[in-house]
Amino acid sequence: MVMEPIPKIVGWRDPWQRTVSEFVWQTRTKDFNKLNDWLKKCLSIYQENSSWGDNHFRPQTEFFVPNETVHMMTYEKSMQTAKQLIKKFLDIDIEFKTTPQKRLDYTLPSIDDVLKLEVKQMWQTIYQKDIEYSSKVI
Repeated sequence: MVMEPIPKIVGWRDPWQRTVSEFVWQTRTKDFNKLNDWLKKCLSIYQENSSWGDNHFRPQTEFFVPNETVHMMTYEKSMQTAKQLIKKFLDIDIEFKTTPQKRLDYTLPSIDDVLKLEVKQMWQTIYQKDIEYSSKVI
């Protein structure tokens, strides 16, 4: 008996958007002048301990093996789309219950406008695979 591969649904977030969101959530500020120092410190700690910060700094590509059974969708679409994909691939009807979190509204700054070259290169090195996979997300 040949088993069909199990489909996987991955909620994906743009790596820069994910980084800025973590900054705003952790610091409770939209003052992006503080982002460089905060990010450099966090990435330095991450390089010593990849699970530090409850894995919030670990690249998303380390959580799954990309292949034909992996279906990536944007974080923003994940709750909207997950139910349909679960029904399509697993033939299960499921209801989601979510609790909204209190978040600060902000406009995503450009990475080039905010990060110093050293910090930007450090960030890009760590998130290289995530940056590459961002173009493959539905």
